[in-house]
Amino acid sequence: MKICLVSNLYPPLIQGGAEIYVGRLARALAEEHQVVVVTTEPGAHLSPSREVSPDGIVV
Repeated sequence: MKICLVSNLYPPLIQGGAEIYVGRLARALAEEHQVVVVTTEPGAHLSPSREVSPDGIVV
């Protein structure tokens, strides 16, 4: 299954529990599904990026 998670921030940019929860959820789901995380980062509008974490999660 393809799953998209949306979060204001995503590790390593962490301000609170929501970012930690989404990070853990994404890793757990990525064990059996394709996971994409849509997030923001200061200045991201200047150069949108796409990264793949070691867990296979597209951010």
